[in-house]
Amino acid sequence: MKYEIKGISTNVKKNNISQLDDHYCNYIDNNNLSPDQINKVKQLLIINHQRQVKLEERQPVSKDVIDKAKNNCSLIIETKTLLKIYELYLQNKITSDDIFNMFLKDGLLEF
Repeated sequence: MKYEIKGISTNVKKNNISQLDDHYCNYIDNNNLSPDQINKVKQLLIINHQRQVKLEERQPVSKDVIDKAKNNCSLIIETKTLLKIYELYLQNKITSDDIFNMFLKDGLLEF
C-alpha cells in the first residue's frame, strides 16, 4: 500500500486526491513493479481535515471529492474514522482481516 497522511485546515479537496495520485505514480515509477505488484498497491489518503474545527462541527467530505477518489481507485480515511476502527480492533470487535477488507474500497471510508 502507498499512503499519505495529511492534516489540513480546510475540507478535503480534489487537489488532495491529485497529490495522492502523483505519489502513487512516483511510487510505481521508482520501484519497477510488475503488473501483479502494481495491482496490489492501494492509494490511501489518511487525512485530518478541518483540524481547527470540533469533530462534530466539521463539514462532510463533498460528493465531488469522493467521486474523484472513486475514479482514481483511492480511499479517503478520516483520522476520526481510523481511530474508531483502531478502538474496535483493540476491543476485539473487528479483526485485521475486517480492516484490510475495508481498506480495499474506493471513495470515502465510512464506518
